[in-house]
Amino acid sequence: MNKVLGVLADDKLPLSAASYIADALIMSDDFHWDDETVAKALFFLSDESAPLTLAEIEAARSRLSTVR
Repeated sequence: MNKVLGVLADDKLPLSAASYIADALIMSDDFHWDDETVAKALFFLSDESAPLTLAEIEAARSRLSTVR
């Protein structure tokens, strides 16, 4: 997820694609995350109700980078 947030923050991935990836991972029966932070990042990206700012993306990326 950190990679997805990184390319999103670097403007190399459209937000719509990141939202699609997040939705696919959330709905997948084969994807299991071991940390709640990853789940929060996925749900953060999948929420298209409001446009994300660069600051919000960077904050999510920073939170995720602390996950081991």
